[in-house]
Amino acid sequence: MGPGYSLEELTSKLALTPAQQKTIGPVIDAGRSQMKALRGDDSLSRDDRREKMREIAKSTHDQIRAALNPDQQKQFDALPPRGRPKGPDSN
Repeated sequence: MGPGYSLEELTSKLALTPAQQKTIGPVIDAGRSQMKALRGDDSLSRDDRREKMREIAKSTHDQIRAALNPDQQKQFDALPPRGRPKGPDSN
């Protein structure tokens, strides 16, 4: 995930309020920064790095979802997952 979502995309699809944009924008930016740092961390094994990326993606997703109202949460939940491999092997 990069973490996948952009503030512009979520604003458009979920009709985010300016207050929600101020909350969600930094969450997306923090997730991206953490992912970038993790990609450059050669001290972790590939599996450990992948697990950490999943944790960052889940945390980012959960923080975004928490900033939404119930109707927006339903729309957000219906969006395709971001940053996960597509195809029959994805869990």
